[in-house]
Amino acid sequence: MNNPDRLYIEKNTRKIIKRIEDENLLNIKNATNKEIFIWAMSLGYKAPLKLESRDGWFLDKNLNISDKAIFYVCYSASHNDVNDFADKSKIYTYAEECANRGFRIINDYFESGSIETLDRRLLLELNDLYDKLEI
Repeated sequence: MNNPDRLYIEKNTRKIIKRIEDENLLNIKNATNKEIFIWAMSLGYKAPLKLESRDGWFLDKNLNISDKAIFYVCYSASHNDVNDFADKSKIYTYAEECANRGFRIINDYFESGSIETLDRRLLLELNDLYDKLEI
């Protein structure tokens, strides 16, 4: 069990992020690297994708308790071994894989030419998920 000090993205993901910033999706120009990562992770948590290359994106010290809770919730959605929750490297690797898939999803929107409606689609999906909550 090692103790990672940063989270990673794939090297080629920087091109996708640059494009996201250029398009200013969801006012992303004002977002931190951590926030962009968590956004992508939330899009890709259902189908994580291993990183083919690793490029440091932000430091672990920039995570607050709420951020870490999001990581653990995503991990718990597909992992049942309670012992894994003590292994930060497993949690971070899974978060990186989810973000990797999320960035691919965003890139697919760019490639399909439907990026103009991505903001609206994401907000509608969020609204649908909220409606499913029983609170």
